Amino acid sequence: MTISQYYDKASRGSSSSSTSITQQQLADIIGNLKEEWRNEINRNLKEEVRNEIEEENKRSLEKLKQKLKDAIKIDDVVRVSVEKVLYGDAQVPFSTSKIQHVRHALQTFIAWPTNLVKIVSHEVNSIL
Repeated sequence: MTISQYYDKASRGSSSSSTSITQQQLADIIGNLKEEWRNEINRNLKEEVRNEIEEENKRSLEKLKQKLKDAIKIDDVVRVSVEKVLYGDAQVPFSTSKIQHVRHALQTFIAWPTNLVKIVSHEVNSIL
């Protein structure tokens, strides 16, 4: 950005071809440039921070997925049928977009940790 973009050229009556500016005009120009630079730096910093946060979120999600895979082995989880609900507000161990609480699981099948399963049918007892 040039000075002439901020202020008109020297008056026509002047014999000089150069543009003269007052000290106040120079201070205004410097102030405007500083403000533009600050804004650009802020935009760049915000973008960098946003990118870093996205990358950190991706890394954290991958770590959590791996921990979940390590913690839950296929032998430790069974598929159960929910036929009766005693505590509907209790959270299910493995929630889905449709099932977060036990009341949502009624008349469905849901994954459940083996150590939390109570056998209520002798028919099923032989399977486990």
